[in-house]
Amino acid sequence: MKSDTIMLNDLLSLQNTKFTIPVYQRPYSWKKEQCKRFVNDIEEMILKKSSNHFIGTVIYIANDVVATATETKEFMIIDGQQRITTATLFIKAIYDLMKESKEKTLLFENTLVIDRFDKKPKLVPIGSDATALKYLIKNSVNEIEKSKSSIIENYKFIKKMITSSKILSVEEFFKGFKKLSIVEIILEREKDNPQVIFESINATGLDLKESDLIRNFILMDKTLNEQKKLYDKYWSKIEENILNDNISSFIKDFLTIKLNRIPKENDVFKEFKLFFKKGEERGDFNLEKLLKELLKYSEIYKKIIFGDGSDIEENGLKDIRLLGYKVVYPVILQLYKEYEDKKFSQEIFLNILKLLESFLVRRFVTNKKSSEQNSIFAMILKSTKRNSSFDYNSYHHFIGYSLLKYFPDDDEFKEFLFTKNLYSQKTKFTKYFLGKIENSGKEKTVLDEKIQIEHIMPQKLTPQWRSDLGIEADIIHSMYLHTLGNLTLTGYNQKYKNKPFKEKVKLVQQFSSLNLNRTFIDFERWTAEEIKERAKNLIEKSLKIWTYPEIDYNIVPKIVKNSNEYTLGDEIVVKNQKPKHFIFLDEKVKISNWRDFFIEFLQICLNLDFDKFQTLTKDPDLNLKKYRVISDKKEDIGEDEHYELHENIFVKRSGDARTILKYTKIIFEKFEFIDDDFVFGLEE
Repeated sequence: MKSDTIMLNDLLSLQNTKFTIPVYQRPYSWKKEQCKRFVNDIEEMILKKSSNHFIGTVIYIANDVVATATETKEFMIIDGQQRITTATLFIKAIYDLMKESKEKTLLFENTLVIDRFDKKPKLVPIGSDATALKYLIKNSVNEIEKSKSSIIENYKFIKKMITSSKILSVEEFFKGFKKLSIVEIILEREKDNPQVIFESINATGLDLKESDLIRNFILMDKTLNEQKKLYDKYWSKIEENILNDNISSFIKDFLTIKLNRIPKENDVFKEFKLFFKKGEERGDFNLEKLLKELLKYSEIYKKIIFGDGSDIEENGLKDIRLLGYKVVYPVILQLYKEYEDKKFSQEIFLNILKLLESFLVRRFVTNKKSSEQNSIFAMILKSTKRNSSFDYNSYHHFIGYSLLKYFPDDDEFKEFLFTKNLYSQKTKFTKYFLGKIENSGKEKTVLDEKIQIEHIMPQKLTPQWRSDLGIEADIIHSMYLHTLGNLTLTGYNQKYKNKPFKEKVKLVQQFSSLNLNRTFIDFERWTAEEIKERAKNLIEKSLKIWTYPEIDYNIVPKIVKNSNEYTLGDEIVVKNQKPKHFIFLDEKVKISNWRDFFIEFLQICLNLDFDKFQTLTKDPDLNLKKYRVISDKKEDIGEDEHYELHENIFVKRSGDARTILKYTKIIFEKFEFIDDDFVFGLEE
């Protein structure tokens, strides 16, 4: 690696040279705001009579350079494409505004094109940016006017800034440009790791998405030909399938399947890099094999997030997508992959989707923690892997069985539906919920985007409504306003407003064909009793739509545990027995005593989520009579009892089996793991 401070103009003016932006880079993304700063910096430098102005770093690969003097040298830009592209647009604007002269001719031949004979652009961006720049260099007026590229937009903006300046002339702007300096870093492919250098330089400064980092990691250390091949064959198709904005989520869900746990949002790149390196070391796959698998999964992911009009979309996926619970996507992604691999029938797949939908709806209605679902769905993904004799024909029974202890039953579902505020918390859910009741039993969906939620008893009570409701009007209003019994759907929301009940009934009879609205027009009045009566009817329908699992216990596969293995949920009394191992998140850890049991478990938790683990140092549930179980001060643990798990994180290293299992379970629940995530074995 060589580095030096040089003038930007000197770099761009190198003879027989072109600057290629690799395909793994994101497209040119500077906005007018950054371009304005670029031009203002030049203006300010001239006014202050500064000798130069540093604008950043440009990194490129050196060993892609052809040594022959007569051939074009090619620099592959690793970092700095935004600056180089903007500088090129600035030079083009200066060139177009300069009067005809020898200097103008040299500016074009030295800086904008490869040379006087080969008038191709010296800068080669990626995709549509390359086409836009080509039009710009050739002055293809019609194409320039039609283009929506940021290359063209920013060129026009920069040109306008130069012409509208009341301070500097075009020539003075050019003089200022020639005073811009950069740090030039030249890498040698055989000696330097461009990925490591790129990550180090951009760790704090460049706003890159996780998907950008992953793409860079996959392609960066390849030659330009290899990059183009892998990009065209795999990565561009992945982006085409699911669009760039969804890449990070897709990779996160893919990793969830592979790792049996959900990576944190900001750790997707780190986790992917580790997953790839470990898989490569084990010989599980090479880069092309992984890209091929990612492409296959992306084709399925496209169906999940966008739909495809199939039976699965119409009868299962569409409603789950409407719910907005993306945490279930990894499970569906894996299920869809197995379905396409013909491991089970469409009927079984639809049954599972129906089951997952019911699970999500019932948990939302009964106010269950949505964060718990991360561990629950991760558990489903890995459960089949523990069963070597898994029978896919009973897949829906197996998933129902796995979800059973987290699945609100009919009584709980009914109880919450009577009183649940279905409107204020999540109106998107309310519309979905009422829409499903409306469409139940119908062959086709009859609702459209114009349908709105309507309160039968209005949100603002009029004198007439107060009179109809009686002396307890305010109590009834506060208790039942947003509940199921008082909500309906309408395409004529403005007509209903706060009208009295009987007028609303007339409007329904005149304008509405929805079954939901037929459920209250036979009532003579609308008070608490009628609201509860309608709620009962709608709840009965709800129970048939979002059903509780029916499990065939004769065929359901179960995870086999040895007789001396237990989960933290098992009620056991340990007497004079030592632990011999535990299996946590599919990792088996051998131990020989309870102290090591606790410390090894805590170490894994700390490595999984350091920030969350730090909160345990102050958690009141980890207080003992005199000391603490975990603290950031060793004196809180006891001078002879502490073990330093991490810098300034101390844990109590002694205790009997009962105490250690108790606090293991408390910490386990703090991290929102589920019972099947942890199995421990005892000596016979």
